[in-house]
Formats: sequence, structure tokens, C-alpha cells
Amino acid sequence: DLAFFTSDSCIYQPVLGKIPTILYFWGWLPNRLLYPEFQDFAQQRLKLMAQCDRILVPSLTTMDQLADFGLPSILSLPGVDTRTLDIDVGPIEKKLQVIFLSRIVSYKRLDLLIQALSMIEPKEIELVVCGSGEKEEIQEYKDMASKLGVKARFIEPDDVEKVR
Repeated sequence: DLAFFTSDSCIYQPVLGKIPTILYFWGWLPNRLLYPEFQDFAQQRLKLMAQCDRILVPSLTTMDQLADFGLPSILSLPGVDTRTLDIDVGPIEKKLQVIFLSRIVSYKRLDLLIQALSMIEPKEIELVVCGSGEKEEIQEYKDMASKLGVKARFIEPDDVEKVR
């Protein structure tokens, strides 16, 4: 009657082996594996992923990537039927926005997005960064956006805010 459904970044060690765990894995960009800090993260994640009962992936490429790591997976095309979300987010104002929804870590390359937005005219586009990370790193991105003239808002959303 109970299963833990998660992504690779949120696997919860104490749950593994106690209740069925289903992992949805989007894959890693190959160049991430070049970052030494990501290699350690990847090795830790792979050990946890191997303990999951099922691993679902959105593409054959991601399935092949996991096979290279020795992990079997099941193809499950992505998509969310928003009609099944029982969350009233209220009216949504239309704005010129770019949304970055992710953990805020260096290898996600938020710096490149900020740089790219600084080159776009007019400067009416707002960057909304939704995610959590180290406070010092988030402040560096805020400072960078301010210095480059990018209108940016940073929020650490709960699930309702993610949908909104």
C-alpha cells in the first residue's frame, strides 16, 4: 500500500529496503562526470540507486546510460497529467519569465543562464530561480545577476510553489 517515489537527488537511505522504492532518473549529462565533486556524488547516488526496487527513465539514452553503470531500468515516457494535481494555485499572472527549477549547485550551470539573460534586450525578462542550495553559493548567483543587470528572484519552494 505504500511506496517511496523519488528522484536520484532525493533518495532517502533509511527508507531503502524497508518499503518499495521507485526511482525516476532523468540521467546525467556526460560532461558532469568530468567534475571531481560530481564523480563522488555520482558514485554515492549509484550505490543508493542500486538498492531501489524499480528505476524508471524517460528515454532510451538514459536507459543506456544506466545500463553502462550496470543498473537495469524501465522506460517510462515523461509527462504529468496536471488534472490529477489537487492543488489550487489560483490565478497566474502572465509574465516574461525564465524559470530555473533545480538544486542550486555549480554543475547545473546557473551562471551560464544568468550570463545569457544579461545579453537579451529588453531587460524585462525575470529569472525565477526555484531551488535549494548552499546559502553562500546562492548569494554568489544573486550578486552575479545584480552585477549583470538581470532581474532575478530566488525562492526555495514547497510543492505548491513548484506547481505555481
